[in-house]
Amino acid sequence: MPDDPDERARHAASLADSPDPAAVAELARLLRDPDPDVRLAAVESLETIGAQDSNKKSGPVLADDCAIALCIALTDDNAHIRWRAAKACGRIGSPEAVFSLMRLLRDENKHVAWSAADALEAIGDVRALEAVEAFKQSRHTQGG
Repeated sequence: MPDDPDERARHAASLADSPDPAAVAELARLLRDPDPDVRLAAVESLETIGAQDSNKKSGPVLADDCAIALCIALTDDNAHIRWRAAKACGRIGSPEAVFSLMRLLRDENKHVAWSAADALEAIGDVRALEAVEAFKQSRHTQGG
């Protein structure tokens, strides 16, 4: 892997054009890169692959794999990456990320928490709807 973070980010971005399990595995590995731009590029590529796969009639096998990988990014120290990963999970729509997204409802960053709530609503998993409603009620009474 190149030492240059820009090259690693370009590599992560290029994998969006390779919707296969090997690309998803490589992107999951890149979610642990020390450079946040590389991690963000990996999130965006996983979203692209997962969203394309979730629309296939043959079954969203890669979409589920992408959502599982994105759970890594949902715990990132960088709030922007957590926010972007939550949005990606919502777009993919896989229930694989539901429990990780539910934990984000308590994120200290309100944008991350709202992104998680939006993703959970988009996924529509019954297990999460009560938690999303409680989140909205608490945020409404707190004004945020």
